[in-house]
Amino acid sequence: MRRPLFLAILVLTLALGARAADAAPLPASDLGADALWVWWWDDPQELSDYAVENGFDRVYLFAEGGFGPKVRTAIGDLTSAGVAVEALGGEKRWATDRRGDMLDFVRAARRYDASAPPGAGLAGIHVDVEPYDLKAWGRDERGTELSLLRSLRAGTRAAGDLPFAADIPFWFDGIPLGDGRGSLAKAIIAVTDATTIMAYRDTGPGVIGVARQEVRIAGGLGKETTVGIETGDYDPPQITFFQEGRAALASALAEIDARFGDMSGFGGTAVHHYGSLPALGP
Repeated sequence: MRRPLFLAILVLTLALGARAADAAPLPASDLGADALWVWWWDDPQELSDYAVENGFDRVYLFAEGGFGPKVRTAIGDLTSAGVAVEALGGEKRWATDRRGDMLDFVRAARRYDASAPPGAGLAGIHVDVEPYDLKAWGRDERGTELSLLRSLRAGTRAAGDLPFAADIPFWFDGIPLGDGRGSLAKAIIAVTDATTIMAYRDTGPGVIGVARQEVRIAGGLGKETTVGIETGDYDPPQITFFQEGRAALASALAEIDARFGDMSGFGGTAVHHYGSLPALGP
């Protein structure tokens, strides 16, 4: 075949291939995160498909309202797809005068797990308790911190054989407790089975910078902490990837894995949350 004709055919073939690629739907890509917070959902199967297509192997599934048919179906769909489920609940007053409600939630999770169909059990219990939004935090910060610690210790005991995990903000490592206990972050990591650090910054280096201390603490205590990232439309903008978009989020997650991947205290990454992530820009 003469060279000009060959080149013309080659160019045409490439052009048609590119046009076909443009027309074909792009497959969902693995985001590179390990866990996903899910506070609400409409379709359990849609949630399960989304988790699998985006590479999540753990879901923190809101179940504080009870383990009714919607929650049970979601757990079943997720676990059938190979996604581990941690029952999620959270109230700021669980740290103080509503500790009993948290323990009721833990016991409900245990009852569900004990009666769950084969392959549809829980991987753990996960709580989000943020007492710094309480007036009590301003009136008696130290007393509230210690009350939070007692609540989480009680939750761990009540969870029995189910791993008990808690979300904590990165800045808890800057709150000293005294009496040789180190920081509030260290104390919480010590009394729970695992933690997820709300390391909410909008760059990979930013997240790494604020989560570094907790990962080291967890490793020293023989525990693991997961590094959490925000995607919601919140202020200030530097706490979320809402403005930066999905590509920037994926790049940051890769940076975090590269930095912490060999550290014994690193339990992977988590994204907050299913309500905002699907709508994140490119």
